Amino acid sequence: MNNILSLNSGSNKKVIVFSYTYGDIITNVYCMYTFFYIYKKCIYMYCKNREKRTIHMQCYTQINTLNELQNKLPLNQYNRICTSSCFAQLTTMRRCHVQAQLFRCFMLRENGTTLRFTIREFAIISGLNCSDNGADFYFDTDQPNRIIAEYFPRNSLVTKARLAEAFKAKVWSDNKEDAYKFGILYYIHEFIMSAKSTTTTIDRLDFDLVETGRFMDYSWGRKTFNELSKSINNKIKPTGHYYRIQGFPLPMQVWFYECCSYVDDKIAVKVSSHIPRIIIWVTKNDHPQFDYFMKTIFKDTDNPIKFRNIERTAMEIKKPPTFSIDRPINFSGPAN
Repeated sequence: MNNILSLNSGSNKKVIVFSYTYGDIITNVYCMYTFFYIYKKCIYMYCKNREKRTIHMQCYTQINTLNELQNKLPLNQYNRICTSSCFAQLTTMRRCHVQAQLFRCFMLRENGTTLRFTIREFAIISGLNCSDNGADFYFDTDQPNRIIAEYFPRNSLVTKARLAEAFKAKVWSDNKEDAYKFGILYYIHEFIMSAKSTTTTIDRLDFDLVETGRFMDYSWGRKTFNELSKSINNKIKPTGHYYRIQGFPLPMQVWFYECCSYVDDKIAVKVSSHIPRIIIWVTKNDHPQFDYFMKTIFKDTDNPIKFRNIERTAMEIKKPPTFSIDRPINFSGPAN
């Protein structure tokens, strides 16, 4: 089913209309619903004005992960990650910090333009493998995983915090191959699959993929996109003041820049025309405030910025697609 969401803003309320299926990235997380009804498989929600609470947007993406790899790994293993791993292109990213309040803004606002953020857009922006090949990766979990058995013998469940502790302690000693594997795991879970370190358990599958080398062909893009989608879908509690964004939010942030006819150079700057697009943007302010966004990109009146969906460039069309469109996930934003 195509999942289409549209918002019509009035002075006192807004109407949200969407067809609801698993994985939709939707924009009603800050609205207080007065009532809703279902008509022709669409959910119609009539919402009050946007919240005036102070909402703290929390994100766990560690943008200095590559520097940590360089400091901890043998040079050859670090270079191997940056030149021949499936993440090599991504490691060429310039400094791009997650601007968390931007997510709050485009969840809240709508200017009549429906913007589409699906696995297709995620793949175009990130360059990650987003194919639907998860069923191809089966491992016998009755057999112990060597990395877990050797380096985490106390408990088979390994949290992100335990992985980070082991990485920083360089538990691999002189084993350069294991140094490389720890580097890959650390990069995945600090940068691409970001989540709260003390409560997030790393999937056994991830250890099996890295131990066997099959991580090179795995769809990390689809996995982290699904995590991002689920976290964006979570509603803020009526009295809550915190909202957590997990997965890999930077492609969504860069996608929004690409949808804008103009981006304030105090927020971010596009420095080239290479692909994937995530490597060509540099943030100029790590933490722009919500009010600044609302008075510039998202202002209600006399806003010169136009929004439109992205299309693949000639270079991107020539490149084999890294995604399959078996389950479209549409997002409508930003809003006025």
